[in-house]
Amino acid sequence: MSLGIYPVFNPELMGTKFDALGERLAVNFEALDQTACSAGLTPFTAFADNRTVPEDFEGDPEDLADVMGEWTEWFDPAEGQAVMQAIAGHIKANPTAAEQLDDPDEVVAELEELARVLAAAAVEGARFRLQMS
Repeated sequence: MSLGIYPVFNPELMGTKFDALGERLAVNFEALDQTACSAGLTPFTAFADNRTVPEDFEGDPEDLADVMGEWTEWFDPAEGQAVMQAIAGHIKANPTAAEQLDDPDEVVAELEELARVLAAAAVEGARFRLQMS
């Protein structure tokens, strides 16, 4: 099973689901941040847990919450939607940006799917964040 990046909502969305595995996003998240920053856009991972993991931490990811405390940050889905659309648009319009990604067409498809569910979250008044598992 591969890692994937996917949105989590608070409260959960009614009737709208993220219809992607997020595997291409997980494989490319560092390149997506570089692409976004070089274009003057908000980094892709700005909507994920960016707390610094203690250098001496050697446990399982599940144990990290015990060490660091629960992550309670949530983000505005309208802002996330705009960022995902902007990054996808930049990749589609710039071959050099696309060349930095593994399977850029699938990355764009997952970004656009993420933007779609974030639009639904904005309508429903939910907040969101990105998680990897």
